[in-house]
Amino acid sequence: MRFSLGGLSVEIRRSASRSALVDDDLPVLNDRNLDYLRGCDPAELARRVETVSLPSLEPAQPVHERLREQGIVVVPDFIDPSELDGLDDVIARLGRLRDEFAAAGWDHQENEEYLIQNGGVRVAGYTNLAGYPKPVVQVRQGHDLGMVDVFNADRLFPELGEVLRPRLESPALIEVLSGAGSAHQPRNLNIYLNRNIRRTRGFHVDAYARQVKAFIYLSDVTGLGDGPYTYVAGSHRPDTYRRLNRKLAEDLPNATETPVVPLDRVIPVLGRRGSLIISDQAGFHRGFPQDQGATRCVAVMNYK
Repeated sequence: MRFSLGGLSVEIRRSASRSALVDDDLPVLNDRNLDYLRGCDPAELARRVETVSLPSLEPAQPVHERLREQGIVVVPDFIDPSELDGLDDVIARLGRLRDEFAAAGWDHQENEEYLIQNGGVRVAGYTNLAGYPKPVVQVRQGHDLGMVDVFNADRLFPELGEVLRPRLESPALIEVLSGAGSAHQPRNLNIYLNRNIRRTRGFHVDAYARQVKAFIYLSDVTGLGDGPYTYVAGSHRPDTYRRLNRKLAEDLPNATETPVVPLDRVIPVLGRRGSLIISDQAGFHRGFPQDQGATRCVAVMNYK
């Protein structure tokens, strides 16, 4: 069966018992989304970022309302870029650690300071990784192949926590997150390091229940080739697209895939280092594929 949604022709392949989207269909749908964004005028992409941007976290009410309505808020000058100069060495050290591990050909290595591993070969699952007694440097496999995700990065790099935790645990930010009446407490602080990550996971949700993260760009992300965090505004709320994607993904290995998105609401978040992104992870999101030679580093705070 074939139907049209927002100009996209979608085919549902029939199995013996019912219609099902299959894994091979995902690149077709996700590549179509990327092609659309690459064809957008840069001024249009900048306008989209502006629709979810506010100059400050104070007063909290407008920020909370924007987050509730759109699922995402951007504060472009949250931290002056000069205040992050001291973290350049952290990024360089992390890159060297990743390169040395790859050159050694190990699947994991553990010492007194940290565990480094390919995928979940030694420790798997977000809760286990976040709760491990040492920082875990995870080199992702499969989707986002080669991306480095450091759990509890401030334990491995204390200077990172000294700069970022006061901002990410500030009363103003906690007030924004708790505006709906439920308390949100900061948990694990991670670093994402992307270098030449050309094939990233397509649009997905972390879960279909509210989960908030805050991202701070530690490097400039000023073009699509840098690999911006990309979000579908309003997709955290029930609508046709959420219902459709949940149905399409029923037979996929990962039921949180959301490949069919309203293209006019997709926002690649372009900005300088120091930009803050508050994101409801129940909304559709992804990392944009990078150009060859590009590097993107992001700090990520998970709130519970």
